[in-house]
Amino acid sequence: MTISDQNALKLASVSRFKRFLSQSGSLILLFCLLFFLMPLGIFGLTYYETGFENFTAGKLEPQEGWECQYIDNCYVIENSENAYEGSKYVRKYGTYSDAYKPGLHHLKEGKVRFWFWIDSQALTNYSYGTINLLLKNATSTITNFSFQSADFSGDVWNRFEMEWKSNGGNYVDMIRYRYNYESFSEWENVSETPAYSFVDVIWFSSQWGQDYRIDNFKYGDVWTDIDLPEVYFDTPENNSDISVVPLNITGHFTGWNSDDFQTLQLTGCDFETGRCIVPKTTPITEFSGDFNFSISEELAIGTWKFYFNVIGGNWIYGTKNNEELSLNILVDFPEKDEPYLPVILEDTELKDPETYYSENSDYSTSTAIYGILSGTFGNALTWINNFLNLFDYFSLNKDEAGVLFGNSIRSGRSYLGNINAFFGDFPITHLLFLYLSCLLIIVVIKIVKFIRILLPF
Repeated sequence: MTISDQNALKLASVSRFKRFLSQSGSLILLFCLLFFLMPLGIFGLTYYETGFENFTAGKLEPQEGWECQYIDNCYVIENSENAYEGSKYVRKYGTYSDAYKPGLHHLKEGKVRFWFWIDSQALTNYSYGTINLLLKNATSTITNFSFQSADFSGDVWNRFEMEWKSNGGNYVDMIRYRYNYESFSEWENVSETPAYSFVDVIWFSSQWGQDYRIDNFKYGDVWTDIDLPEVYFDTPENNSDISVVPLNITGHFTGWNSDDFQTLQLTGCDFETGRCIVPKTTPITEFSGDFNFSISEELAIGTWKFYFNVIGGNWIYGTKNNEELSLNILVDFPEKDEPYLPVILEDTELKDPETYYSENSDYSTSTAIYGILSGTFGNALTWINNFLNLFDYFSLNKDEAGVLFGNSIRSGRSYLGNINAFFGDFPITHLLFLYLSCLLIIVVIKIVKFIRILLPF
C-alpha cells in the first residue's frame, strides 16, 4: 500500500537503528525519542490506518472492528489486479449494505483519507452523488457528504481527503475536502443538529445501492502528505552471487519532486554480522531517470541487503515502493580505512649508545645492563636506519611507499578471494600461502645451517 510520510520516516529510522546497534550498541533512548515523539509532533498522529493487506479474504465484519449493515454484503477481496496497491481491498455489494468503522479516536479536528472505485456505468445511471461519506459519533451524524460524479472518473481508483474542525466553538462545524491531488475546497459550514464535539465513526453509504470499492484507509490528526518517489534496482539481479570488485548497482526512479527531495541514498548491511557500508549518495534533480552506485570497499563475505532512502532537507524517508536488493558477497572487499603507518621523523641521527649515554646521563659510566641492551639492539637499529636511507638514495617518499605497500596487500587479499570464488570457495590461495611459508622456513633453515658450517667455532 502507499506509505505515508510518517511511516516512511519510521522505516528509515529502523534502518538507522540497525546501524546504531551494530556499531555502538547504545543510544536506544535517543532513538526512541526520535522514533516516537518527533514524527508525531511534526507530521500529525495517525490513529488508524489500513490497506486491508492483513485482513482475511472474505466477510469484512468483524475484522479490526469494521461493520456492515448486512454482514453478507461487505467483503475483503484478494485480487492484485483490481486493488489500488497490494492485493486486497474492500468491496460492498447490494442495497443498504453500508460499511463503516466505529470506535475510532475522538477527534475534534482531524482528517480521513482513502481511495475509492466506482463503476462507470453507475456514474451514467446516477448523474449525482454516488457515495456518501458520513462523519459520525457513536449516536448521530455530524455531516453527510455526497460525492459528485463530475469531480472524479469511473473505472479508476480515485483519492479522497476530508478534514474537519471547529470554527472557534466547542463543536465540529467546518469541513473541507479534495479529490485526488487537486487543491482543497474552501472551508464549509456544516449545520447538522444537534451539534457534537468530536468524530469517532467513518461511514460509507451508497445511493441506489451502487457497488463500490475502498482501499488504503487512513484516519488521524491533520497531516501533510508527501508523495514519495519510486526507486527500483535494475542490476544486479536479486540474490545474485558477487565475486568481482567493484560492485556496480544500477537502477531507475520516477515521481521525484525536487522541491521535497534533493538526494538519493543507498545503504546496505549484513544483518548477520551487523556490518554496514557508509551510505552512498547522489543528487537528483529530474522527475525520472537512471543512476549508478559503485562500491569498491567495505563489503565482506556474507549476505548483504541494500535499500534506498530519499533525503529532503534534514529528513530521511523511505521510498514509495520500498524495494530491497539481496546479494551474496563471495569475496572480501578492501577496507575503507587507510593502513596505519608509524610516524617517521625526518633528518633523524643515529648516535652511538655510549656517546648518547655520556651526553644525557648524570653518571660517568653506564651500567652492565645498559651495555648488554645497547650491544644487542644497537646493530639492529643501525641496520634499520641504513635500510630507510635506501629510500632517499632512490628518491622515494617513505610515507607514499608505505601507503602503496599497505594498499597492495589489502587489494591483493581481495583479488585472491576471487580465485577462491572461482574454485567454489575452495581455499586454494590459503594452501598456496601455506606451501610458500613452509618452503620459506626450509630455505631459512638451510641458510642458517650453511652459515653455521662457515663459522670457525
